[in-house]
Amino acid sequence: MTHKEYDIIIMGGGPSGSILGALLTKKSNLKVAIFEEDEFPREKIGESFAHPIIPILEECGVLQKVLDSGCWIKKFGGIFDWDNKTPKTTFFDMLNYVEDGVHRWAIHTDRAEFDKILLDHAQSSGVDVFEKNKIEQYRYENNIGTVTLESGQVVNCKIFVDASGRRNTVIPTTRKSYLSEYKNLAVWNHFVGGKPAQTLDGDWNIFNKNNQSPVACFAFEHGWIWYIPIPKMINNERTIVYSLGIITDPKLIKTLNKDLKDPEQFFDFIKTVPRLKDLIKDAKPVNDEVKVLSNYSMIQEKFCDFDEGWIMVGDSAYFVDPLFSSGVAFAGGMASTASLLIRSTLDDKNLTDEMKKDVWHDYDEEWHKIAHSFALSIDQWYHAIAKSNPQSIFWNKRNVLTSDLGIKDETFHALVDTALNQDLLTLLTSGSFKKEDLDTDGRFLKRLSELNRSEPSPSDIVSLDKNVYIRDGFSIDVPGFKASIPPMEIPEELKKVIATYWKDPIKNADAAPSGIEHLIPCSRFTKTGLDKNKEVRFVDQRTGGKALFDLLKQQPVLYSELIDKISMTQLTLLKNLILEGMVNVQKESLIEIK
Repeated sequence: MTHKEYDIIIMGGGPSGSILGALLTKKSNLKVAIFEEDEFPREKIGESFAHPIIPILEECGVLQKVLDSGCWIKKFGGIFDWDNKTPKTTFFDMLNYVEDGVHRWAIHTDRAEFDKILLDHAQSSGVDVFEKNKIEQYRYENNIGTVTLESGQVVNCKIFVDASGRRNTVIPTTRKSYLSEYKNLAVWNHFVGGKPAQTLDGDWNIFNKNNQSPVACFAFEHGWIWYIPIPKMINNERTIVYSLGIITDPKLIKTLNKDLKDPEQFFDFIKTVPRLKDLIKDAKPVNDEVKVLSNYSMIQEKFCDFDEGWIMVGDSAYFVDPLFSSGVAFAGGMASTASLLIRSTLDDKNLTDEMKKDVWHDYDEEWHKIAHSFALSIDQWYHAIAKSNPQSIFWNKRNVLTSDLGIKDETFHALVDTALNQDLLTLLTSGSFKKEDLDTDGRFLKRLSELNRSEPSPSDIVSLDKNVYIRDGFSIDVPGFKASIPPMEIPEELKKVIATYWKDPIKNADAAPSGIEHLIPCSRFTKTGLDKNKEVRFVDQRTGGKALFDLLKQQPVLYSELIDKISMTQLTLLKNLILEGMVNVQKESLIEIK
């Protein structure tokens, strides 16, 4: 071993760990090590990505290496056939593609090759990489993290990062819970002889004209199926194989008396699915091994702890249903924001401990909002599929679950602060991009309507609590995806540079600003003795929070008069202040959120 002490030790060499390691060594002089229990290359599921991963790969310096390899196919969006009528389709970032005509894109990839490219890049960037080195324990005492390896060797660090995936077990103070009530099972195999999804007939197929590859998903009576093209090396030749996987209910499979681990039964189970059967009629399995993985959406109670010196990134923090190929993009996004969090903590001498704790808190809180918002979006989608499959035990069970209105603070704040995923919104609204066109019985809109019932009536009096004040500091931009257009209004010039970036993310790498270079100045509504979790953060340039404060502190005001004076972003901020009790509403009956 090269060192017995590092600034940062990362447990796990998958995408989130490798990206974080590469970013840290690229943007700082910190000493970084990755400990990975496996030896790469190793097989891995999650072979199709969402487009935010591309700028992340560019920023950490590995995108060109990926593109120079043969392990990927350019991906333009998705086909989602959930009712056997007209499939829903979308290009990535469809709303902005319609406006500027520039495709955002991602990749389908052989994860064994892709992950090895990333880990090798981290090592060539200056990270000490130790494969086949399992971490057994982490503890933190006297501002020093101590990592114990399976071999018994002990290594120290200033910050420990858990990037180990779903099976993380070494941080003793963590607690995991379900992010969704759906308990799914993933079963998959690789096939040769399939046809590209963009060749499916129909005027609906927006990918056909220019032979642009999508991910394809097909709902059927017992779940849904993914269909992904992957260039794999078979007998030393680059061959297009198709990853074909089922998301289903393990209890349902038992009642059907099916052994999906058997290749023939697996294939028989899906080969009659409309449209999919046209793509796989000549397909044959690459091998006889059918793989199975529990696919429960889970989330950790905390994603980081300043006082215990640890941070989680990627699946170790949370993982959601794979319907929208979001896992690696979220993992990369967490890694990129964690890199700024770590650099600021260890290198920025101008930050006080309180400022550092603010930034750690924001990383934790904002990524929780992303997770909850996206999970609700997926639940909304499942509700729509269930309505189109009334005879299905699988889908009807999910339709019942989506009516569960268990209220949690983080869910409400996710709905207040986070827009519904734009690509999913495109599909659910058949291209109108309007939330009001969503099914009102779906879980997302039910939660949103519950929240809106707490909004004041026009005749209510609104006033700022007398103890509320604003304190200034810094924060971290979450999710901080470079070259993405947020749901808020941004200058047209910035939209143009983002479009330029996507024409060639390597050539035009400097065209779009990065969200992970520096902390952002921010302010917080707070009051004496208030728990940090109840403070309301805002970036004044984006929200006009200080102007709202000035309006509210003058005197109590009619809500009908106030909303005529404030913007939509200020209204979002106002809702958060009401939720946290920093803005009082005088009315005869106010629905309390508990």
